[in-house]
Amino acid sequence: MHPTILPAGDSAFVFQLGTEVSSGINDRIIALAEAIAAAAPEGLIELVPTYRSLMVCYDPVRVRGRDLAAQ
Repeated sequence: MHPTILPAGDSAFVFQLGTEVSSGINDRIIALAEAIAAAAPEGLIELVPTYRSLMVCYDPVRVRGRDLAAQ
C-alpha cells in the first residue's frame, strides 16, 4: 500500500493510506499522528486523524506544505 498525499486548500494536506476502513490502517494513522506531534515540526497547527487518512494543517507563512509533507 502506497501512501498518497493530497492538497487540501492552501494550508493543509491529507496523508492517505489505502481506500478501505480497517483497524490496521487506523493504527498506522494514529502512530503517524503521534510521531508528527512528538517531532513538532515548524509551522504545524493541527493533526486530524481519520480511519484511513491524516489531515495536516499548517501555517503557510512559516512552512511550505510540500516541505512539511517531505519531512
